Amino acid sequence: MKEFKSISEFLGLENKSDFPIKIKDKNDNQIYYENSAGFWWKKEFDDKGNLIYCENNVGIEEDKRPK
Repeated sequence: MKEFKSISEFLGLENKSDFPIKIKDKNDNQIYYENSAGFWWKKEFDDKGNLIYCENNVGIEEDKRPK
């Protein structure tokens, strides 16, 4: 399995003024967050807005995605 690269790593961001990074989906759900200390999380929601997946820099916290 391919290791996840944080958004700041992907973009090469190093300046603390570039943080926090927040990304929302088309339904206004926050799907990504990253701070200057290296903590990040990403989330996925189903069509009804229910949280189905959550992962952070420590590991997967919740996975209710269909198999």
